[in-house]
Amino acid sequence: MKFQSLFIMILLINSLNLKAEITLDGTLGHSGVLQGPDYSIEADLGQQVGSNLFHSFHDFNLNKPESATFLGPNSITNIISRVTGGNPSNIDGLIHSTIPNADMYFLNPYGIMFGPNARLEVQGSFHASTAHYVRLGEEGRFDARQPSESLLTAAPVEAFGFLNSKVAPLSVEGLGEIAETNDKIGLRVLDRKTLSLIGGEIEIGMGTFFKTVTIDDKGNESNEINNLPSISAPYGRINLAAVASQGEVKLGGDFIDMSSFSQLADISIKEKSLLQTTGEGGGSIFIRGGQFVVDDSALKAKTRGSQDGGKISLRADKVSLLKGAIINSFTEGIGKGSDINVWATDSIIITGENAEHTQESSIVSGLASLIGSPEQTDENLGDAGDIYLKAKNIVIKDGGGITTSTDTSSRGGSLTIKADETFSVSGDGKRWEKKRNSWDGSYIASSTYSKKENAGDAGEISIDAKNISFLDGSYIYSVKAKVKVE
Repeated sequence: MKFQSLFIMILLINSLNLKAEITLDGTLGHSGVLQGPDYSIEADLGQQVGSNLFHSFHDFNLNKPESATFLGPNSITNIISRVTGGNPSNIDGLIHSTIPNADMYFLNPYGIMFGPNARLEVQGSFHASTAHYVRLGEEGRFDARQPSESLLTAAPVEAFGFLNSKVAPLSVEGLGEIAETNDKIGLRVLDRKTLSLIGGEIEIGMGTFFKTVTIDDKGNESNEINNLPSISAPYGRINLAAVASQGEVKLGGDFIDMSSFSQLADISIKEKSLLQTTGEGGGSIFIRGGQFVVDDSALKAKTRGSQDGGKISLRADKVSLLKGAIINSFTEGIGKGSDINVWATDSIIITGENAEHTQESSIVSGLASLIGSPEQTDENLGDAGDIYLKAKNIVIKDGGGITTSTDTSSRGGSLTIKADETFSVSGDGKRWEKKRNSWDGSYIASSTYSKKENAGDAGEISIDAKNISFLDGSYIYSVKAKVKVE
């Protein structure tokens, strides 16, 4: 992990020393430097095969406030670009496409870094990868490491291919603290579209946020942290896949196939970063990697409207939620909330609080009524999503927790925990140090908060492990729920 982080830093320093430019490499006909700062990338600068439009660059870099606009006929469904010059891409400007509904694939096997001013205005989905090639159907291939090995076809992209264990990283950096909210920040695709980062180690940091100050009746002042999305796909899908060996990543309708890899790379989301698929129907987040760490950051899939939510699916060797990290699936509509599935071959650890002691590390699924909405009432809100955790060892400590809840007439989600060896809950935090009007220990909870006669039932809690312990102020809590411990 430390070596890979150092590698990202070296790539960033090297890329900043490069002159921001977009240069064609000549492998598809045209060569030379394009004129900026607003680069116009016409279809005739690349090569079209069927509905696929291919572009090949020697270098591709964008500074603030530069932009790169991809243009072409409406018949194009995929814009597939590669960078072959041996340098990472530092993107701190706008990537724009005018082609209706066209998906965009951006391939640089030498590294990709999205800076704090990077933005997307593409009409379809966006996939950024440090793969060595993309496979087109069964026989086609668009190769960035060995361009002469390419075979361009009209077939769609089927897989992201890696030739060896030397896989370059990807990174996304935000602005840190800002004065007020701004909706033109971070990498975002349109509703129901997909945003993917696929490559070596993935690091998402320096999240953008702003603070609001509130003062209660007693004059006590408190700060609320408002995170803005680093990556956003409303009612869509986010994919993060990190690899460290030879193989192919295949994206399916509701899965990521990583079965051909012998080793995966690490993924870290830190410094108040936010991944979000909130929207009509929630959305899905798929993450596959070696060690997956969320540090003082969040993954959110809030479901609104009538469509059922998707899923938050995490699979890694180790999963760690640290310093107030949260995985959140709420529903505010009549659709069912997104399910949360966390699988680790080794361990799942949920621990600690943020520096402000306002948020514990937690996995949360619940319902919240929309006050004042004429269309949605307590009677027609959807059920909360279910939570499923499986690992060799699962540890919750120092104020961390897992909870499913409802405050309406709908059902809370079920909570299933399976540990091959140990399930341990221990310790407390400092969230209630001043008020002390609630428990503050590490917890497992399933509850209904509604006081109405038709209050919905909380979900079932099921814990299956060889060794189960609740120590040092921790607790398990259930209201209107069945509790089963095996």
